[in-house]
Amino acid sequence: MNKDQIKIVFNFYDPDLKVDQLYPSIFESSVCKSLGLDQMCNVFTITGNSVFDMVGEIGKSFSKIANDDRDFKMLIRSTRDKNKRSVLSHQRIANRLATGFNRELDLTFSKIITACGIVLEGKCLRDDDSKPVNKTKLSQALQNAALENINEDIH
Repeated sequence: MNKDQIKIVFNFYDPDLKVDQLYPSIFESSVCKSLGLDQMCNVFTITGNSVFDMVGEIGKSFSKIANDDRDFKMLIRSTRDKNKRSVLSHQRIANRLATGFNRELDLTFSKIITACGIVLEGKCLRDDDSKPVNKTKLSQALQNAALENINEDIH
């Protein structure tokens, strides 16, 4: 594999700080320049997100929360039970956070794919209605593209 295709994703990134301030041990190392981390086009971040705290509280998987397409506003308005409204409101917040986090992941991986020079012919990260494509299909496409690139490097 080409070293230009080795990428690091900086997780729990705080956008109020520079990446090199949050991860000084990496940026001060000799590996930094060899991996191209001194160029912003090679710096990939995923911000911290409280949705994962909420996953435990709600008792559902991240995927179930992110893909919950219920109309929470309507459900909240249609019940008089304060406890039920509170639970639904909490689920609505978690759903919005999870949806936003999925978009951030899609964008980050799209940037990584571009930076690695991987072309996914006929593939896109979003359907026409702006919902994420099937993650299994996307994952398989990424794996196939990576294998093709590795095979090209070997031959």
